[in-house]
Amino acid sequence: MSGDLDGRRLSPPQMSSPDGAAEQDGRGPIPPLDTAGDDAMTPELITEVITRAAAAAPRSRQVELGPSEAGEPCTRRLAYKLLDWDRPGRAMDRWAPVQGVAVHAWLAEAFRAENERLGRDRYLIERRVQPLTDEQARQAGLPGGLAGSCDLFDRDQGLVTDWKHVGTTRLAKYTAEGPGQQYRTQAHLYGRGMAAAGEDVRDVAVVFLPRASSLTGIHVWREPYDPAVAAAAVARLTAIRDAVIALDPERYPGRWGLFPTAPQSCRFCPWLKPGSRHLATGCPGHLDAASSAAPIESLIA
Repeated sequence: MSGDLDGRRLSPPQMSSPDGAAEQDGRGPIPPLDTAGDDAMTPELITEVITRAAAAAPRSRQVELGPSEAGEPCTRRLAYKLLDWDRPGRAMDRWAPVQGVAVHAWLAEAFRAENERLGRDRYLIERRVQPLTDEQARQAGLPGGLAGSCDLFDRDQGLVTDWKHVGTTRLAKYTAEGPGQQYRTQAHLYGRGMAAAGEDVRDVAVVFLPRASSLTGIHVWREPYDPAVAAAAVARLTAIRDAVIALDPERYPGRWGLFPTAPQSCRFCPWLKPGSRHLATGCPGHLDAASSAAPIESLIA
């Protein structure tokens, strides 16, 4: 009996039509999956989900200054931050920071596994530190005491380590020129925080990891821990805070122009507003701030 097995009817097998569409029970091609609806898995949907999640992350919602921002060379950006100034809401591509967070999380697990292998806590991982005491923070006008999470502290070497996940061009730059003011300051502030927590801090390091298909080219910058570097950063922030109070850009918006900008600080700046002519609504970016820098520089020198 064709099509029967022990009296049970068998469904005919699916056949393929010349154009590759499957046919079922002779009723024509099976319709393709709906990819045009609001919930379709499109590049736009994926981007939206990533962007929304990244914007909700604690790092993105942090209000108080931390070690990663303390050495920011752009005075205007720090002034905006100190006043918790409204951001213009510019759409930002957060993929690079998302990758950085993922790499940090993976490295944290790797060094926890290393502690387990050693049978002791050689490495302190993502340890929360506060470089300033509450009283020092109050005197400096820096709520939160510049608290932040130190990526790694090696107790055997007395070494603070901060991870940076960078592209090829940046990796070459940092390898040739060093970490720059912001990353160097960050490392020494973590050193100050670790020392305040009772650890024996001897050196600080910034490790630049390639955002590429291999680990070739990892660069480790390292120098002795110097409390003076952290102290200078705190003094600068205090001076900027004092300048914000003296100039009062909240009341006199035109005075935002007295706070100088810096090159290479614009890309991820939340206050960047290209073409802005009113600095109270956003910064157009680093143009030529030399003429307006002199008055404010005398206040924060």
